[in-house]
Amino acid sequence: MALRAAACDSGNPDSTKPEEESLEQRIAKLEALIATHDAKLTGKNAGCNVILGEAKPEVSVPVGAAAVLEKEDPDEDEGGEDEEDIELEESMWDCCMFIFLSGPQSLTMAEKTMTLILSALNVFLQVCFLTSIQTTMAGDPYAGTMDAILYQRLHEGHHLTNVDHVHAATRTQVLCSGHHYNRLAQAWIDIATYLQVPDMSNGGVPGMMISLIAMLIWVLSIFTELRRAISMTLTVLTLPSGSGTIIEVNGNPVLNTLGTVKKVIMALVIFIPRIVIGCILLFFGMYFLASTSSVADLVLNACALEIVKDMDELLFNSIMDKRSMGVVTGTKLRPNPARPFGGILSPEKASEPSGRAQLSMFFRFFLAGGALLAGHFLYLHPVVESTQTARDRICGRNTDFAYINHPLSGMPYFTEVSPDDTTAHSLRCYYAAQSDMLAMRAGFKPAHHPSNDTLVKLLSGTHERCKDMDTVVPPGDDSPWLHCPQMKLAMVKDMSSESDLSTSVFCRDEDVTYSFLRSVCLGSHFVELTPGLQLLESRETCADAVDLCKCDGGDCYPRSDFNRFGGLVWDFDMSTVIKSVCAATCGVCTGAQGPPPAEGSGPPPAEG
Repeated sequence: MALRAAACDSGNPDSTKPEEESLEQRIAKLEALIATHDAKLTGKNAGCNVILGEAKPEVSVPVGAAAVLEKEDPDEDEGGEDEEDIELEESMWDCCMFIFLSGPQSLTMAEKTMTLILSALNVFLQVCFLTSIQTTMAGDPYAGTMDAILYQRLHEGHHLTNVDHVHAATRTQVLCSGHHYNRLAQAWIDIATYLQVPDMSNGGVPGMMISLIAMLIWVLSIFTELRRAISMTLTVLTLPSGSGTIIEVNGNPVLNTLGTVKKVIMALVIFIPRIVIGCILLFFGMYFLASTSSVADLVLNACALEIVKDMDELLFNSIMDKRSMGVVTGTKLRPNPARPFGGILSPEKASEPSGRAQLSMFFRFFLAGGALLAGHFLYLHPVVESTQTARDRICGRNTDFAYINHPLSGMPYFTEVSPDDTTAHSLRCYYAAQSDMLAMRAGFKPAHHPSNDTLVKLLSGTHERCKDMDTVVPPGDDSPWLHCPQMKLAMVKDMSSESDLSTSVFCRDEDVTYSFLRSVCLGSHFVELTPGLQLLESRETCADAVDLCKCDGGDCYPRSDFNRFGGLVWDFDMSTVIKSVCAATCGVCTGAQGPPPAEGSGPPPAEG
């Protein structure tokens, strides 16, 4: 074999001793050797291996070649980024750590000073907001107002003077149907929406459920903050003892050592306050959300809480310079791989044993659920009960009665208010006319009477046929004129008393008012309720209605039917109304009166 090898070598011009080979050549030869070994080529390769007429020398494996390959493998970067590294975030809490760190990758003195100022401001603003929640911004929304709500309901909502005679409903009934507006009515709308009261809601989600969802989102948001804060705390406290200098490993700023004194200071100044404020924010935030009885305000309050929680990020991103931001976000914490204290105080890692990681996961789940349940029973449930009590005091129990105080005893006298009460039907058109006159005078569309420019001018006193009481009519002026319901302020003040008016020059037939009242009462809805109103059809002026306001030997007392005309009954209450409107014609005026209207001087026909 040796002779054969020598013969082959002597016949090969390239069999001289090779020069020192490069790394790439050595790698190629090593790969060829591995391939040869895998093919299990034995004796045939011991001699000259002539392939395509070219001799292949026997390759020897260089010592340490495997080590060279391992070192040059690009997938393995010794001292590079570790998957367990914790990246610092854009936060004043994280930035505050650099006050105690040194090295070329740390902050300058000016940046540390600004960091200290902004960190103190962050704590101050969050504490101020927490104090505001506890003192003024949260709590039972109806605490201390229940008695006031009940008083307003009883003394205003059921008083006879506040009854809606047009719809035959008490003010409480009007309010509870959503057709009245004041502070109590707005509170009722919020309550009805929160509790999803039938006939007042659109079938949405009850406010209690929305509050629970908002509280759950808040709990998860705070748990995310607390989880990172605790992980940062454990990482820093378990770092190996060292100078606390930020070093650069393969271009990555890394903090992997810290002195014991600095650990204690960071824990007392940064980590413990951060965790404490986070825990207080958790419960005060749930308290704030649970105290919101308005569904519309829940979204706004949840956004406000999130802004307060992120105050550290807002200050960092709005004030700190670009260099500081790059230093903070580019630096990483490298946890201690030694796992001191048996790993009990070590932060959770991706390489954590599955048993401990899963236990931690379930622990966080039940802890979050417990926090939410605590918020429900401590904060939300009392608010729901208070809201239900407020609902009962505003619109609960009996709402269909009214009362007046007895003129002698002062004690309440009651009456039932119902659309089915026929004794009040005759006056419904009277109250409807009152409402429509006010609406037209204010420039709004009336509900029961067609609006037109002529009526608007008559009611406002700007029509050419309207004249003031102090207008002197020239002799021989036979042009008709009307008493329009518009007078000067001083004259209106003199009309405040009924007894004074009957003896006053202002006692007169209110032509425009009668015409307006007549037109409303002849509406089909009111005639259907009170057929006797058809008698106004042939009585266009006060002079024509004299038989409807004077009692000619019939029953003249309240609730009596004192006149019958062809089977139609004229109610006594309407006769009182006609007397007050046509005071001169019906004999109410006892003193000097203004000049009577000229013959045929009824109101002009309505336009369109």
